[in-house]
Amino acid sequence: MQVNGKLTDPFRMQKIVQNLGLNADDKLVIYDDGSFFDVARLFWALEVYGFKDVKLLNAGYKQWSNKNFETSTQTPTVTKSDYVTIIDNNRLATKFSTQIATKNPNQVIIDARPDKAYEGEVSSAKRFGHIPEAINIPASHNIDTDNQGSVLKELSDLKDLYKDLDKNKKIILYCAIGKISATNYFALRELGYNVSNYDASWKEWGNDFRLPVINLQETK
Repeated sequence: MQVNGKLTDPFRMQKIVQNLGLNADDKLVIYDDGSFFDVARLFWALEVYGFKDVKLLNAGYKQWSNKNFETSTQTPTVTKSDYVTIIDNNRLATKFSTQIATKNPNQVIIDARPDKAYEGEVSSAKRFGHIPEAINIPASHNIDTDNQGSVLKELSDLKDLYKDLDKNKKIILYCAIGKISATNYFALRELGYNVSNYDASWKEWGNDFRLPVINLQETK
């Protein structure tokens, strides 16, 4: 449900959801191959598009299969729904809203990329560094990974990870294209934070030379 790092446009999304027979008030359980990043991205996308009751299967299909739980090769028959696109702008950050956040003390920006990207050592964009005022909490810090797949850390561990964040402040997340930062998004939603994810993320910001960046490599 993304194109070139950005969410699928509303009209295409409406068609996809309708053809899947889904409605925004359905209770959904979603999963991926066990990486967690893909399913977290889908969770965020579904919340942006108005779905209110979405659950994730920890460790995904890999653990399910390894435990020999029942599986199927059948494709369910569905009836096309009458879903109409609903966009929850409170869950969707943009270049504009992120610019505002850099100057708003009541908002916090979190860079979910690895620390080498945050510090400006590597970059997926033409420029290196991070968005001004952003703090670095890599997406990988939210999950535990073994040969069974990746699972969200215990809530007590997540509370400790985000202990310095004020729940009264709005959180904006970003990464390279808004994918792995969805893992932070899911964790913060589980903890009850008001959070949004920046669609297109560093790929957009880092390639827009009109926008400021902080490169820690240049300040050393």
